[in-house]
Amino acid sequence: MAVFKPLVLSSGFVSELPEGGTIDVTLVDATETQKGVVELATAAETVTGTDPTRAVHPSGLKHALDTKLDVTGGTVSGVVSLVSGVRFEDADGSNWAAFQAPATIASNVLWTLPDADGQGGQTLSTNGSGTLNWSTPSAGVSLGLVVALS
Repeated sequence: MAVFKPLVLSSGFVSELPEGGTIDVTLVDATETQKGVVELATAAETVTGTDPTRAVHPSGLKHALDTKLDVTGGTVSGVVSLVSGVRFEDADGSNWAAFQAPATIASNVLWTLPDADGQGGQTLSTNGSGTLNWSTPSAGVSLGLVVALS
């Protein structure tokens, strides 16, 4: 009569193995389409994102996101690149105002905003070097439609 010892596999499956017996197990790597063994990426590997065989876990993903984008209490710091533009929504999200870059730009442009609000009637103007200031238009300047009469 064979004596069986319970064998608990890591999946929680319980089987019986004859005393002194062996079991052959073949473990395959998991892929996007195949179930199998998964190795978890370290936090550093998650940040680099170059290993196609390791899986990301929640704390590694948090570390990667914190490294790429410093978000604290709703504040974003660092350089943020947005391709489609920037939208500012109204209180209920039903409408928005946006800024968008032109389709092509000859060189990088950085505008620095004034440190305070302008006064009524002032316009935002540039000094040609990226610094924006509030200025009062000269008297007599018309920004309306010009019609040539002949």
